[in-house]
Amino acid sequence: MAEILVQKEANHYSVRLNRPEKHNAFTPEMIADLKNFFEVAHQDGSMRAIYLSGAGPSFCSGADLDWMKSMASYTFEQNRKDAEQLFEMYEAAEHCRLPIVGYLQGNIFGGGLGLAAVCDIAVAEVNSKFCFSEAKLGLVPAVISSFVLKKMRPGKARELMLTAAVFNAQEAYAAGLIEFVD
Repeated sequence: MAEILVQKEANHYSVRLNRPEKHNAFTPEMIADLKNFFEVAHQDGSMRAIYLSGAGPSFCSGADLDWMKSMASYTFEQNRKDAEQLFEMYEAAEHCRLPIVGYLQGNIFGGGLGLAAVCDIAVAEVNSKFCFSEAKLGLVPAVISSFVLKKMRPGKARELMLTAAVFNAQEAYAAGLIEFVD
């Protein structure tokens, strides 16, 4: 099963994260597929926009926990390479010439917040939950922070990154992370 589904519509791409049973948690394959998609879309002069969404109950819950557990045995270089690949995926999205419209639902945790941040317009369902969950694992949201801080109020971002507090769509809107609550 493909981890992302890409449909070329009349004048836009519809891209759906496709791991609903895992709340669309990132794997190395999904990250590579998204990076490749954003690079290809950037070159496509026939399209006008990208609509990004997640299959199932959540938009994106961050990194797959099984993958994260396996990283404990990685060398420093392997961990650095993983972080670089994730950064390059966000960077490809940020530099894509097509506007990205994200529709967010359910849990938007960890790296999912990075995806929300690279959307030119992000719309979240009113009952969505957001969390910089890395702090709960003793980590910092280092890779996503440069993208999040371009969009979100810095003081609020620092508070939420340090506390790993769950916040709702209205708070995400007030902090500048999303543009609309549906």
